Amino acid sequence: MSQRGVRQAGLALTILSAAVFLTAVGSMAFRLRAHYTSGQAPPNQLWWLQRTAHLEQRVDGRLLRVEPIRDEETGATTALRVVWGEASAVVPVGGAVVEELPDLRRYSSWFALLRTAPGATEEEAKAAEREGRSTLLAVVRTPPPGFDPKTWGAARYKDWRYIFLTLTPDGAIERSEATYRQLAAEPRSMHFAAAMQVTPGLFTPGMRSASPLTYPNYKPVRDDLRAMGWTWPAAGVSVLTLIAGGLLLASAGVRRPEGRGALGGVDIEPARA
Repeated sequence: MSQRGVRQAGLALTILSAAVFLTAVGSMAFRLRAHYTSGQAPPNQLWWLQRTAHLEQRVDGRLLRVEPIRDEETGATTALRVVWGEASAVVPVGGAVVEELPDLRRYSSWFALLRTAPGATEEEAKAAEREGRSTLLAVVRTPPPGFDPKTWGAARYKDWRYIFLTLTPDGAIERSEATYRQLAAEPRSMHFAAAMQVTPGLFTPGMRSASPLTYPNYKPVRDDLRAMGWTWPAAGVSVLTLIAGGLLLASAGVRRPEGRGALGGVDIEPARA
């Protein structure tokens, strides 16, 4: 193909790709706007979480205490008892117990005592707390039953089991359980936000949404991709063809050497013996 033909092909491909890209991006923005304004997307609820490390304290005039249950022979911690006024509940040990650390920090990788409230700032959370919309709860992360917590139990993170103890204002303890897989289906819920406080950073939404390997598997991202439909692959392909068109235009401007020889048209004769 002549230089003129290459230039024309590159120009046509560039113009076509730019038109497709602009059309796809415009339609993508329209679709996402409709997705978030039509009620199809769940509200982006934020939660304020305040974690406490005290083994014993008084909350709203009621005693709150966390005490270890130890094996009589070895002295190792086998469970934790959460005492809330007259009520109590026992939860299993979910991971390593670092006895050298003080208070609840020795269980911090798998146990947390939290005050939660809806809101993005402390002021919003305190306002919600004054209105009685805050929740006091304990959360425990345990490995999936039947698996060694140091091997397959650590790898099968979607089967991790979370135990929630909601400490109600009337002095009762409400217990509920869910797996990581179940919680991930509701990533904007209070329980999911609380569970992430005892989840290794590698498996939190911030890390998963930043990783190119797990990004498409993050539910909010999947919902957005579904809402964008054909526009995001069209935009991606148009970028590639736009680059190809630019390369064709650039190659059309390269001047080829003239003449029969490689050195300015001078023929080089082979050396004679």
